[in-house]
Amino acid sequence: MTSSREIIKAIEKKAFHPIYLLHGEESYYIDQISAAIQEHALEEHERDFNQTVVYGKDVDLIALLGQLKQYPMMAERQLVILKEAQDIKDWEPLEKYLSDPIPTTIFVICHKHKKADTRKKYVKAIQQSKGVIFESKKLYENQLDGWVNAFLKEKDFFISP
Repeated sequence: MTSSREIIKAIEKKAFHPIYLLHGEESYYIDQISAAIQEHALEEHERDFNQTVVYGKDVDLIALLGQLKQYPMMAERQLVILKEAQDIKDWEPLEKYLSDPIPTTIFVICHKHKKADTRKKYVKAIQQSKGVIFESKKLYENQLDGWVNAFLKEKDFFISP
């Protein structure tokens, strides 16, 4: 899956992957994909016990690893979202989990405002586990016309130049 639209369509059909690494300079698509996962991964009544949101600055990776390995409570799956992942310096405690994730956990890593270093072990572990890696590239000024037209067409609006 390469485009954000394809990823969101798969999510809407409840075809989830165990890990999503959403990274890049443009936070708009990262926010859209993570919001779609939050909306479709769990039913409203399942969210209290099975949805966890943590932030890169504050997270204890050992505690996060324990959370990822837990089984869902009265639900088919659990959802763990790591926001501000760009603030994490050492991914070593999570590397083994990222290469062999638990199928009942959806782990979403939001790495905003800069591209994740794809040479790191944790990114290679996500690739190995067939997780989704989506790079949200910065939109340049010369691409703006096409983006606006595509966005409006998706919403069933049409404009002329």
